Amino acid sequence: MDEEDIQNNYCADLVSLTRLEPALLHLFGAKRFGEWVKVVELYRIAGQPAEGIKPEVVAAWLPSPTGTSGDAIVLFYDEDSLWSMTAWYDVARLRSHPPAAVAAAVG
Repeated sequence: MDEEDIQNNYCADLVSLTRLEPALLHLFGAKRFGEWVKVVELYRIAGQPAEGIKPEVVAAWLPSPTGTSGDAIVLFYDEDSLWSMTAWYDVARLRSHPPAAVAAAVG
């Protein structure tokens, strides 16, 4: 698998796997829209290994361009290779049904 495929897989996993939801709660809760965070840091927050992720790959989020409350666009970017990827995310669902580990820590 080439480097771009690896980055695509890690970033797609970040917005689709339940075990990585603590990282997304951090992204949407602790980071303002447009504020970059390293993807390896998001994996660390979720307690997941990130050996294949380039340390330079970053993520940020923006509110939905349609103005739909609770939706966001997640941007992934690597300056070195000019690689990028975007994903849509239902932030409202995540906040209304947080992962059990996060709910226990907060509640």
